[in-house]
Amino acid sequence: MVTPSLIMVVLLAAVTPDASAFSNLFSDGFTHPKITQQAILHKTAEVLSSLAQNQGKVFSLAPKDAENLTPGEVLCEFYGEKVSASAYERAILTIVFSNVAVDTWGIFSSQRHFDDETFSQGRALIVNGALSVKNKIKAENMISAQLTLGTILHTLQDFYSHSNWVELGYKSPNHFLIQQSEPLSNLAGEKDATCNDCDTGTCMDNILQDILTQRKVTSGYFSLSPFSTKPRGKCSHGGTFDFTSRSSPKGGINKDSETSNHGHLHKDAGDLAVAASVELLEDIRNAVGDDLFLRFLNLQSPSALSFVIDTTGSMSNDIEGAKNRAFSIIDSKRGTPDEPSTYILVPFNDPDFGPVLKTSDPEMFKQKISALTASGGGDIPEMCLSGLQLALISTPPSSNIYVFTDAPPKDSYLRSTVLALMESTKSSVSFLLTGGLSRRRRGLQDQAQRSARMSASELTIYEDLALSSGGHAIRTTKSLLVNASVIIEDSSTSALVTVFQDRSDPARTQQSFNFPVDSSLRNLTIYISGGATAFHIISPHGTTQDSSVAQGLLGRVEHIGNLWAVYLEQEPGQWEFNISSTQSYTIKVTGQSVISFLYDFVTPFGGAHPGYTTIEGRPLAGNNGTMLVTVTGMGASRSLSVMGVTLRGLSGTTVTNGSVTPMGELGQYLVFLSEVPGGQFSILVKGLLNGSQVYQRQSSTMLTASDIVVRTDLNISLEPGKDYIIPFSMETNGTGGTFSISVRDDKRFVINFTESVTAGSNGTARGTFALSVPATVASGTDLTITVEAQSTSNSDFNYAVLRLAIDKKVDDFVPPACQVTHVSENCSFPCGLEEWSLQAEIRDNRSAVVRVFTHLGNGTLNTTQESGGASGNVTLVSYSASCCAPEVEILAVDSVGNVGVCSHSIRSVPSSTSAPSAAPLCSIVSLLLCCLLGLPSPL
Repeated sequence: MVTPSLIMVVLLAAVTPDASAFSNLFSDGFTHPKITQQAILHKTAEVLSSLAQNQGKVFSLAPKDAENLTPGEVLCEFYGEKVSASAYERAILTIVFSNVAVDTWGIFSSQRHFDDETFSQGRALIVNGALSVKNKIKAENMISAQLTLGTILHTLQDFYSHSNWVELGYKSPNHFLIQQSEPLSNLAGEKDATCNDCDTGTCMDNILQDILTQRKVTSGYFSLSPFSTKPRGKCSHGGTFDFTSRSSPKGGINKDSETSNHGHLHKDAGDLAVAASVELLEDIRNAVGDDLFLRFLNLQSPSALSFVIDTTGSMSNDIEGAKNRAFSIIDSKRGTPDEPSTYILVPFNDPDFGPVLKTSDPEMFKQKISALTASGGGDIPEMCLSGLQLALISTPPSSNIYVFTDAPPKDSYLRSTVLALMESTKSSVSFLLTGGLSRRRRGLQDQAQRSARMSASELTIYEDLALSSGGHAIRTTKSLLVNASVIIEDSSTSALVTVFQDRSDPARTQQSFNFPVDSSLRNLTIYISGGATAFHIISPHGTTQDSSVAQGLLGRVEHIGNLWAVYLEQEPGQWEFNISSTQSYTIKVTGQSVISFLYDFVTPFGGAHPGYTTIEGRPLAGNNGTMLVTVTGMGASRSLSVMGVTLRGLSGTTVTNGSVTPMGELGQYLVFLSEVPGGQFSILVKGLLNGSQVYQRQSSTMLTASDIVVRTDLNISLEPGKDYIIPFSMETNGTGGTFSISVRDDKRFVINFTESVTAGSNGTARGTFALSVPATVASGTDLTITVEAQSTSNSDFNYAVLRLAIDKKVDDFVPPACQVTHVSENCSFPCGLEEWSLQAEIRDNRSAVVRVFTHLGNGTLNTTQESGGASGNVTLVSYSASCCAPEVEILAVDSVGNVGVCSHSIRSVPSSTSAPSAAPLCSIVSLLLCCLLGLPSPL
């Protein structure tokens, strides 16, 4: 999945009770996946509740209740049953899998788990990581932000299992762990003994009474080395794999599971880990705003409108057609659940391509596409794949991308890079080609016109890429392009699913295709692209219609260029489609449904914490394999089951059935495969809806297995103005040899790389690539790198995709400070028509205040900027509200992403006009919450 799955680890196998963190299984008890998902669902419900209130909607789901629902059920409460939760669930899984990955690449890092009393170092990871997440979200690099959030959530959650915070009696999270404006205090000293011996599996009272009485915070020491030591008198983490627990004081204090040394406090630690995760999500939400936060979690329509357009001289009509179709989509879907949240535009010609326009503003997209002009051209081929590469990197995963051109690619050497990005992002690419029939191109100088034709071989690369990604290669005339582009409008929906797709068998002129239709499907459409000449449809009840009937009992038929589109009437049951043709073609059946599935290939690993890691690139050919499959749509019905998961080759040539094992009740399954087939294949999932009705879904993207494995360093952070040497390795699964290497990125920061490596049979070869990051790069910038290995015969190919973010070092962790200067109220209770008001000053001596807003309170907020002299600029705040809204919470965000909150309530204030004493603007996650909730103050 990255997509993100390329760099995430899922620990799904049994983990021993003495693992070094909360379990990484979707299982009973508190686990990292469960804690993370509950926190996200909780925060989602809070944000949707606020959004509903602003829109005048009713949203009655309590955040705490949302923790025990599926993502689909939470979305159903707000959007209804017609909105797919697939993209939302993918965002959650990305965060979850990145979280549990820390227990592989970070297993020896004590600060990643708050082991060894590394509190300052652990907090620095969380605080710096949170600022990085905020910068990435503001730069709209959502995948990188999700990955970073997962890693810091792991560290934050481990604090409550690995420290004695719970044993000290605290009932609320340690708020200072997610902000660094105050030093951590009351930590156990380096020479303070903290534990007694405990020789039993359960250690109820091994923490020294002095530590508990003085409320000193400590954590257990942990090591996998049999030669390890720990400071005298210190607690251990505990468990079989922790060798420090074998020396005095023996035993441990971890609460990772109910069978851990302090397992009697496992639930308390889990509850606090959820609350702390919710708190961190709230801090991020406040820093970026609700709109970006919703998009970060794929809650605001995850669909994207992504166009890659040739702008050479012969493309005037095509550009106009693309513009008209874009305008139609924008205008018809505005305000609906299918309104795109992201618009991508990438122009290309020769030698130029880009820049990428990425915006959430449809009017900006309209303006930019209207400004495109057709000019130049020179020789015929253009930089099409370079533009497509940029679009694949910029467009959200699992999107549809549309390429408009009338010329073959000049940069066909990027074919493997484009394939890697299509497979890793699971995106579909369709080509609208007006050069396959005839076209005219214009030279730069003499304006002479000449006719040209894309040859069959030149068309092949587009057809192959479309087939691999589950898209279409549509050949039409320029005059009919607008009609052909209706496919874009058909697929511009967040709930689009593929029911069935295949390619014709070249040895057969007559073929029959069968597929089931379930009652959740709507807007069912069959697309046939290529050389199909005639077809015959049979409905579940035996009604028939052939291709010569434009409007019949079974639906409407349209034929444009080499594309047939059949819009079927809704009828659940088994459909049959018979096609006659002597030429090759592809068939694809799509519809709209909330029932879909997500998938990732995983591979097992051993050691102290055995499990499964997601595969970088393509799975190994000829070996057994394992997949994690998540069925979405539980919001519509929890009565969804999976009957089978199949790897299906093109033309039905290869079929591998998997053995399916449920992983709890949230629609997750482990699928074991006896052999991963060679060649291209897709994933077919069949199951039952409501216990009796068959549903079927198929992956759009075709996958290919490989005998090569490419691995990279996954935990890399980059800074502007620095150079990096990054290692990679390539392994062979069988025959060795010499392999060519390509390393490419979207910013041209890669300056050199190892161009070839040699590995023996079942051997490993290593190489490096060098990056130079300019000093002017903005913090939060995303860098996508593909590392590709190809056999000298070009018969085998694999890759790894890295999504890296560039972050400047930050030394400002102090939120803005506030002083309430005046409060005026004359309210009676119960309230009447009176109003109250306040004035305040907000200052930040390090970073500018960029946003001031309210969460609590529905009054009127006004701000003005004023010079504060040596102390920096001052934001003057005035707020007024009805006495029926007696409380307000004003939040301020500085340019770094530090968030502060200023609260006031008139409930207990006597009726008067007063000038309150100055008070600092606390972080939203600090002492204010403790005071409001009557909880013990943090460290």
